[in-house]
Amino acid sequence: MRFFRFAKPCLLCHEVQADVLCAACRDDLRHVLRTGRYCACCTKSSLHTDGAAGYGELCLGCEAVPPPYQRFWASAHYISPLPELLHRWKHGRQAANARVFQWLMQENPPPWLAQCGADCILPMPVSPQRRLWRGFNQSDELAGWAARHYGLPMLPAAAVPREHRAAQSSLNREQRYDNIRQIFAPGEVVKNRKVLIIDDICTTKASISELAGSLHQSGAEAVFVWVVACSE
Repeated sequence: MRFFRFAKPCLLCHEVQADVLCAACRDDLRHVLRTGRYCACCTKSSLHTDGAAGYGELCLGCEAVPPPYQRFWASAHYISPLPELLHRWKHGRQAANARVFQWLMQENPPPWLAQCGADCILPMPVSPQRRLWRGFNQSDELAGWAARHYGLPMLPAAAVPREHRAAQSSLNREQRYDNIRQIFAPGEVVKNRKVLIIDDICTTKASISELAGSLHQSGAEAVFVWVVACSE
């Protein structure tokens, strides 16, 4: 018996082919990947040599004032066509778009990932109300892929409850920091764990920083952050 893969339109050019992205569009999409040498804790590319930063290379700012997480990585720049794809995934229920973001993670993982010693994965939590309204948490799907790909356990959503407040995307920079304060309540499950946070997009780092700080206050040994894309 022969099995056939059903043809489907490419998410970007809409040509009919056998995968969510055709080969040509995958090649074109590589322009969003972050290349060059970046600080291992922020989005600055001020390091002096070429290539991705290793495990311990920090910019002067992060050396002077360390963030509440030990390492940070974004696989891509949040530029076109990613905003359009993300909007259609989150608000248009176009689930196939998740494959694009997973592909970006696979193509450009953190250079420090093998050395950091993370022992569990935590998707960026959402409130029960927002999950019910949207029908899913996109960070769960990205974290689930990473957990399967790297063989790490994924912490359940209930491990870190999140209070329901205004959506961060509806606020300016200052309002985001005010809105996110003390919004997370990690449980005992994070104690002595080395947690890898997975999220889709990072803009101000307000949510990431608040979550990382909450995890440390609840006894986490280390916190690492991997987002698909950042706007900074």
